[in-house]
Amino acid sequence: MSIVLRLCSERVRLRLSAELETKVKKFYHPCLETGWTGEVVATVVIKAGQFECDEVALPDYLSVLPPSLLRLEKMLLALCDELHSSHCVLHAAGVVLDGKLVVFLGKANSGKSSLCCEAILNGASYLSDDELAIAHGKVWGLARSIRFNEVQVSQLNDKPYLQKMNTELYRGPKMNGRTVLPFYEGEHRTLASVSTTGTPVIVVKLEQGKNHLQAITEFEALAHLHESAILCGQEYPGGLQIESAYCLSWQDPQESWRLLESKILALTS
Repeated sequence: MSIVLRLCSERVRLRLSAELETKVKKFYHPCLETGWTGEVVATVVIKAGQFECDEVALPDYLSVLPPSLLRLEKMLLALCDELHSSHCVLHAAGVVLDGKLVVFLGKANSGKSSLCCEAILNGASYLSDDELAIAHGKVWGLARSIRFNEVQVSQLNDKPYLQKMNTELYRGPKMNGRTVLPFYEGEHRTLASVSTTGTPVIVVKLEQGKNHLQAITEFEALAHLHESAILCGQEYPGGLQIESAYCLSWQDPQESWRLLESKILALTS
């Protein structure tokens, strides 16, 4: 059993004992790969809460409860970035619609997961809801379930779209367990990567506010891409074929995605 956290030619892989498979699947559905073979950067075997690893020193003990699994994910991604610093990582979400790569840019809580989820609910293919890597002539996604920031249970009624998500698996330690980590478990098409050659890119800078879509210049889009790379400690090297760019203020992800989708489809017709 393997979970590929970074779908790139340089990979970090986990092998799980059978009793952990069901628990961990929830956090990486539907990106779980079985029988994967290929180049391995670092293999981490989880056995009863302990780690055995090939090429990297990890703590002798780490709980297999969901919060610790999320910390492990961060550690492995940091390792992958360190071992293979030649590629650029963007703090961004990505989906593919009608042959176009839609890149959502924004800081934490700007709505990357929300708009990414709404996109796949309406037929887009999924790359990532948090990080994209540019390497080897492709844009690679981060294989994990779409997840949202931790939210107080009492606030779920204020965010109707989160009520569609799974909020039962992980109840956080804050507020005496009264916070949850919502994530999406539904079926959708997941892509490992898309080519940077011949793939038009739609850059979308996200802000929270009233539902409004405004075109921005390619120069502004490049500035936002550079800012997104800086958030990951890198520089944007170019390579994406920007077709159009927008600033999307959103309050309701469903209505905001409709605004954006109509623009994208109009570019094709």
